[in-house]
Amino acid sequence: MSGIEKAEEDQLKNPRSFDVLMVDPPWDIHMNLPYETLSDQQMIQDLKGIEQMQGPGGLIFLWVTGRAIELGIECLDQWGYTLIEEIVWIKVN
Repeated sequence: MSGIEKAEEDQLKNPRSFDVLMVDPPWDIHMNLPYETLSDQQMIQDLKGIEQMQGPGGLIFLWVTGRAIELGIECLDQWGYTLIEEIVWIKVN
């Protein structure tokens, strides 16, 4: 096992070791999608505890769609995070 493989294995065994989480949950955007989505309440409840994957001071980047901005802020609050900044991606295609 290489040093990189060992480091990856150790990190996965210790779930509080992630400094940054990038989360793109299956928002219900009211479209036909090739995967299951979660209702707003499921989104809040099913991802509760996600903060246990981080130590103090960890950052989370939460992908939201236009209709889900307020819900995303509520999710962050319910999950124990504080909104610090918003980043906007303007998709051109």
